[in-house]
Amino acid sequence: SKPEIRDLLQDIKKNHAGIMANRCLACIRKVYNFGVKNGYLDNNPAHLLDRPEVEVSRDRFFSDQEIRKLWKAFDQCGVQGEVFKMCLATGQRLKEVTNMPWEEIQDDIWTIPKSRTKNGLTHAVPLIGLAKKLLNKAKGKHDIWVYPSPLGLDQPVTIGTRNRKSVRVKTNISDFNPHDMRRTVETNLTKLGFSRFIADRLVNHIDGGVGKVYDRYDYLKEKKEAMTAWLEHLSKQIGPRLFD
Repeated sequence: SKPEIRDLLQDIKKNHAGIMANRCLACIRKVYNFGVKNGYLDNNPAHLLDRPEVEVSRDRFFSDQEIRKLWKAFDQCGVQGEVFKMCLATGQRLKEVTNMPWEEIQDDIWTIPKSRTKNGLTHAVPLIGLAKKLLNKAKGKHDIWVYPSPLGLDQPVTIGTRNRKSVRVKTNISDFNPHDMRRTVETNLTKLGFSRFIADRLVNHIDGGVGKVYDRYDYLKEKKEAMTAWLEHLSKQIGPRLFD
């Protein structure tokens, strides 16, 4: 019933997070809509329910000083820290990095298949400079996963709330969120003179529409140029702490 769903969502918000409750509501609505559409149900009890949490779009990105603090903290966070470094170096999503298998990497190009990207498009990421050095550092630790679980399990590493909190404590950056590293990369690319269009292509942030269907050019040349400029800037910030 509608009251049962409402109470469930409030419980999720209280014990976990408001954003999680919102995502659960979206999932519940989709399931019930499927039932109504295919004749299993007469109505959707989740219809018109308010989202438990009001979402505000984040505009947070990290300054150069914060980048230096973060990199130093990542040095102390084991394999999870190496994942954070690759996220900051490439601007790719956290889950795409944690689940990166060696088979996706060939000739210094990381090709993320459409089954693993948020927008359902295959995405080529040039691994050059600092990004390539980070990748080389990870070699030899597992046959399948670039960043294997430190628990000895035959699976990729996972990043949890505890890992985020650890970085916040070490850096005194109380609002550290891995996703903000993507925004940091994009923001710096525009500062370095690249268009928002190219910055979006590098981090695979592409909206739907006609362009998504007809534009099949991978912009690899332009992405390499943007990646080179960003990694040169990033390397200047972290300096000699590159592989401490």
